[in-house]
Amino acid sequence: MTVERFVLTALWVISLSVCPAIPKRKRREAWIALLACQAMTWVSTMLHVWFGLLKFPVREFPKATDLNFTTEFFFYPFLCALYVISEPKGSGWVRFGHLAVWLTVVSVIDQAIVSFTDLIRYEHYAWYWTWITFGLLFAVTNAYVRMFFRPAALQSERRSPP
Repeated sequence: MTVERFVLTALWVISLSVCPAIPKRKRREAWIALLACQAMTWVSTMLHVWFGLLKFPVREFPKATDLNFTTEFFFYPFLCALYVISEPKGSGWVRFGHLAVWLTVVSVIDQAIVSFTDLIRYEHYAWYWTWITFGLLFAVTNAYVRMFFRPAALQSERRSPP
């Protein structure tokens, strides 16, 4: 087994082993966050590849797509879901600090994958673009999940008869 295949397997094992630790009351939020972030990550990374900013030399489905399925379709959206369900309630600074910590962790993981494997290759890209891109993706996903689960959306409207 190559280093790349070992890393892909490890990403799946780590992610799937964390899934049971998600509290039952937060699982719906995690699913919505995962699905929303999957869609945005897939499109974002497809554009990065289209414009020649990133390359994925080792892929699971080389004939189907130019993207790495595990990282772009599962692992990073899974981390986004964990971020969304773990966001603290508090001031904007506390929430921004929480986001900054998560983005730094994701950027360090991404940089380790770039440096030590051939899964991702930066062509015209840098670590800070990863931080910015995932910052936008995580913030938009968080806003979407908060809008989706706002209390008014969960209650039916009660209208008085005319």
